[in-house]
Amino acid sequence: MIAITQDGSKAYVGNLGTFVTPGNTVSVIDIGTDTVIGEIIVGRNPEAIAITPDGSKVYVPNSNSSTVSVIDVATDKVIATVPVGSGPANVAITPDDTKLYVSNFNNPDDPGSTVSVIDAGTNTVINEVSVGLGPTGMAITPDGSKLYVANFGSISNPRDTVSVIEVATDTLIKEVEVGVGPTAIAITPDGKRAHPARRRKCGKEFLFLRPLSGGRLGQRIRKKIL
Repeated sequence: MIAITQDGSKAYVGNLGTFVTPGNTVSVIDIGTDTVIGEIIVGRNPEAIAITPDGSKVYVPNSNSSTVSVIDVATDKVIATVPVGSGPANVAITPDDTKLYVSNFNNPDDPGSTVSVIDAGTNTVINEVSVGLGPTGMAITPDGSKLYVANFGSISNPRDTVSVIEVATDTLIKEVEVGVGPTAIAITPDGKRAHPARRRKCGKEFLFLRPLSGGRLGQRIRKKIL
């Protein structure tokens, strides 16, 4: 995974490695020169990367350490390591920089079913929300009111839901049925539609939801990416 600072000066790259030889670094690229200017040691298998909207911190879920590393953008140093649930897979940050959500996927054979909530000011876990089986990709609405979580399930038992969490209360308010095995989700800039993607043997299938206020599955559009 890769994330770019809001001012376009630096890119952060998570070096996942493999389960045999886990990676444990994040590379820093100077976008002006397209050269690596730093290597930051984090936990094992950094799975994803997200930068706070104010551009001050980078959050890195480490799937084989069950932690989230917090990197200070100004110094490119790890300033905190936050224990979360087993096998964190993804992270989403609220638009106001106050909270971030971590999906605790664990692994495809024994998936988890929780999302950890971290206070961005103290870098501590303040809540844990139960969701569907195998939470992976997440997205927060532009107004910061809702979090959408794609629940992949497991290899032997793939699921077909997206969990909807109210950000103000950190409570699950709805489960939306989509296609089998959703792995990622994106929300339109106007906050009216969520687009979950599910993995298939021959590519990916995209499922479009109706406006978020309705929470119903809308027109299904199939597009294979080979």
